Amino acid sequence: NDVFVTKLNPIPDGIHGIVFNDLNTDCTQNSLENRIQATLGVSIQPGNYVAQTIAGLWYLDSLPPGTYTATVDTSGPWKATCSPSVTFTIVHPDSFVFAG
Repeated sequence: NDVFVTKLNPIPDGIHGIVFNDLNTDCTQNSLENRIQATLGVSIQPGNYVAQTIAGLWYLDSLPPGTYTATVDTSGPWKATCSPSVTFTIVHPDSFVFAG
């Protein structure tokens, strides 16, 4: 099974990402590729932050300004078709810059 982290998005009160089954291995979620329903861990470094996916979504309500990498735990039956990590920079608690 394939997994890919994508769609890192700021939302009014935090940041979230989506983990989905990348059936055609193009690293882009399309209409036929559903979010992974299994619970997967997402680690955010530095800082040892941990989020859990729920129905393929993970969420953190805030991070201090800095550059971070979010990585999905693919140690189970899932394998990454693209990098299971995404790097981003928080420039203000209400915004971020996608670096990957």
